[in-house]
Amino acid sequence: MAFGTQHNFTLALVDDTQIEANASPCIMVGRFILGLIKGVLVGAAVAAVLVKGLGIVTWGAPIAYVAAVVTGLLTALVSGKAIWVRDAGVENAIKAVAAVLIGTVGMYAVRKWLPYTVDLSMLQAGAGKLGDLPAAALPMVGTLLALMFEIDNTGESAKEAGREQARARIAEGASHKRLEDVDVSDELAAETPARRRARH
Repeated sequence: MAFGTQHNFTLALVDDTQIEANASPCIMVGRFILGLIKGVLVGAAVAAVLVKGLGIVTWGAPIAYVAAVVTGLLTALVSGKAIWVRDAGVENAIKAVAAVLIGTVGMYAVRKWLPYTVDLSMLQAGAGKLGDLPAAALPMVGTLLALMFEIDNTGESAKEAGREQARARIAEGASHKRLEDVDVSDELAAETPARRRARH
């Protein structure tokens, strides 16, 4: 009975941190690639609305930061644990707040510390500094956020796989413990008649 309690307690100690540590590197690479794709697509979609739909080829700071916030919110909805996943409401609310902050800071960083000039006139998306062009800046902001959310998300399949491995290890340990108990019982049973004969 005591062993059963110890078994349950040991299983409870297998937390998400241990499960994440056992995640396959292939899964992490897959999330990285998925984050790149999602970030570029979301950023490019918002940029397309601005450039093609509203005719905003270049912008000033106010529009840039508003667009960064919109890009961040959309990225938060589809990256990591997406909005359509069950029980993702609280996590998505937290991601939305983080997306607003990180998206704004990311746009500030692009405009201030990446003063490189690009020419996107072939795409009818303007030419100028990275931070002045929606078609250049927004995919960068979206990619930054998507990578963070995807890598942070452990994924239910990875968690379940980690739990199965933990259960297997615990079951193996329990089996060894039972075998040891049986061996000890057999030794005691074998020694008891000998001791009785020695007493007589």
